[in-house]
Formats: sequence, structure tokens, C-alpha cells
Amino acid sequence: MSFFDQSSGSPTSWVWDFGDGSTSSQQNPTHGYDSPGNYSVTLTVTAATGTATKTFTDYVKVAAPPVGASFSATPTRGPAPLTVAFADLSTGDPTSWAWDFGDRTTSSEQHPSHVYSGKGAYTVKLTVSGAGGSNSVTRSNYIIVEDPGAVPVVDLAGSPTAGQIPLSVSFVHLSTGLDADTTWSWGFGDGATSDARNPVHVYQKQGTYSVTLTATNAAGSASKMLFNYIQARRTKKWAYLFDRKRPAPKDTPADFWARNEILALGSAGIAYGYPDGQFHPDWSVKRDQAAMFLSRAVAGGDSNVPDASSQPSFSDVPPGHWAYRYVEYAKSKNIVAGYPDRRYRPDDLVTRAQMAVFVARSIADPIRDAGLQGFTPPTRPTFRDITPASKYSWAYKHVEYLVSEGIVAGYPDGQYRPSATISRDQLSVYLARAFGLVD
Repeated sequence: MSFFDQSSGSPTSWVWDFGDGSTSSQQNPTHGYDSPGNYSVTLTVTAATGTATKTFTDYVKVAAPPVGASFSATPTRGPAPLTVAFADLSTGDPTSWAWDFGDRTTSSEQHPSHVYSGKGAYTVKLTVSGAGGSNSVTRSNYIIVEDPGAVPVVDLAGSPTAGQIPLSVSFVHLSTGLDADTTWSWGFGDGATSDARNPVHVYQKQGTYSVTLTATNAAGSASKMLFNYIQARRTKKWAYLFDRKRPAPKDTPADFWARNEILALGSAGIAYGYPDGQFHPDWSVKRDQAAMFLSRAVAGGDSNVPDASSQPSFSDVPPGHWAYRYVEYAKSKNIVAGYPDRRYRPDDLVTRAQMAVFVARSIADPIRDAGLQGFTPPTRPTFRDITPASKYSWAYKHVEYLVSEGIVAGYPDGQYRPSATISRDQLSVYLARAFGLVD
């Protein structure tokens, strides 16, 4: 707005007050008003003869701009339930908004989000109000909500389902009820996942794995799990020289439950029978015998177990002891350990809990307990008599590791019996499975 000085008396200075807090010292200024309202303007002039002031009350009347209703929405079409984000694009500085979404719901937000749950074509109306008045805009059949269809019917398959690690399995979905936007979520049972339609997954560790597939379309999600579907077995990483001609012990007939494992250990040079031609599978295992079996298994045969130095680690297993080099080798690998009094106690019988610790340390990568640092045991124990809160908590992680590797199983009553001494047939099963000597 332009103002013009019409004062008489030849003034030499001017002070304008525009009524909105702004001033000017120009003779004929230009001023813009940002807000609607009535403004009084005052002019003070000074000349050689003195100063004069005049106020023009409510001289400037600024009207509010008219409001114009406008909006957009994203998306405007899709299957139910459809979430739509509305954006106010109105002009004229509105201060209130009234939305009618066409499904008997409303909102007073400026930029609301609304969910349409039913199929149909919906008319949306927006009314805005401000200092410049009110205005409305209506868009007929603006939102189109389509039939969501049916939830997928999920099915899946994989091939192969069994083999030696690393085991590469090709998975394929066999699901129906899909649409162009269907998404996939695979769980392979070993902590790995995929969102591919038909993924390929490589199992790196021995174990039995359940596979889960979840498919999601516009109608919802559905899942299917194949329990214990993949059987991944440990590869034969140790260079055993198998002696297939070794006769079977007389006390392990063809129907003996651990016959295959006992024969495998004999062929691999890990455990043999006695001079009487029998294996004596029910005899308990002592700690010196355990060191021998474990050393042969880890080294890949008896000839690969090195001679030990003349400095014994334990006071009760001197260099002259028949198991000296086995105990020292197992100790050097941190598979076995002695007691605080520097004794190994070679004649003590080995319990099932102790053997689980020894075997787990033998096959972990890296060998010993350090190789178990990346393994997290389940929060729900496999066996009710060996838990994180039991007196055998020191062996809990090792037992659960062997379970995850498919090496050990408990008894039908759900117990592991950690305090029971391990027998020669049980040890044969542990070692044959742990070192990949049997399929």
C-alpha cells in the first residue's frame, strides 16, 4: 500500500506509524500488511516552524483472504483393509478442518490417516474454515476399496532333505491363493531367514532343522512348518584309515543297538575290543580310557597322537603311565582338565555329563570351550534333569550343543541322567556321530 504526504509548511522530516508496529521515515512510503484487521495510521512531520501530528483512525482495512478447500490422498485404490493418508492442500490459511471420509467416520485433523475396512467406492468431503470464511470440496467415489481376496494356503518343499554338511537345499513354495504383492518369509531353523520366493540355503552345522514359510498377501498371512524336515550330517573331516576287515566283537551281534558305531570306531582305529574277542559294551569308561578315545578321534588315529614331553601336567599321570601321551594330548587341546590338586584321577569313572563336555569341546570350531562361545542354548531345556539351575549347570551348554548337532538324545522319560557313568557302547555312539563315522 502506498502512502503520500500532503502536509503544508514545507516539512523536512516525516515519521509514519502504520498501526501494526511498523514505522517509516520516508516522505511517501510503501507498506504491506500481513494480517487482516483495521489499522490506524499516524503521521508526524517536522518543519522550521515546529512539529505537527495527525492520526487517521481505522484508515486501513485489510480483509482476510478467502479460504479454498483442496486435498489429496495416497493411495486412492487398493484392497481392504486400505490405509489412506490424506493431505490438506487448502489455501487462505484455514484454522479448522472437517473431514467426512464417506464411511460414516470423520476427523478434525489437518492431515489425517484413515483405514477403510470394507469394499466400496467412497466419497470424501473436506470443509475448511478460517478468518476468510469457510469453503468445502467434495470428491465423489474418490477412494476405491477392493475385495481383499483369500489368505494364502501355504505349502513348501525342499531338496535334498538329508545329506552331509555343508548341505545345500533348494526350497520351493507350493502355496496357493497368491497375488502380485505376495511377500515371503522363510525360517530355516538354524537362525537364517530369507524373503526370496524360492530360496537356496546352505546348512553349515550338523543337526535336525524345522523349516517355516510365511506368505502374506492383501488378505493376511498364513504359515506352515515342516518339523525336523532337514537332516544335516557332519562330514568326515578327519583322515581316518578304515580297516574294513576288522572282525566284529563277539558280544555285538547284528541286532545290537550300537553295533554300527562300535564297528566304525574299530575301523577308524579309535576303540577296539579286548583280547577275548569281546567289546564289553556295558563296561564303564574311566578317565584315562576317555582321554585315549578322544585323542585318537581328534588326531585321526592312534599313530597321529604325538609323543608327550617329559614334563607331566598331572601328578598322578607320570610319563610311565600307559595313557600318558593321550592325557597330555587331550590336555594340550583343552579337551580335558584336571582338578585343583593337579591330579587327573585316571581311574575315576566318567559320567554322561562329563563326556558331553569332552565331546563338545572336541568338535567345536575352534576346538575347546572357545568354539562354543557363539552357541546359545535354548531357554527351555531339552532335558528336565540338566538345566541352567541344576547342579549340572556346568554341562548344560555342552549337552544342548550336542543335541543341536544331532549327537545325543535322552531317555524316554525326558531325562539325560547326567550323573550316570557312561558305558563303552554309549561312548561309541557319541564319538561315531560326533566325528561323522556313521550316516
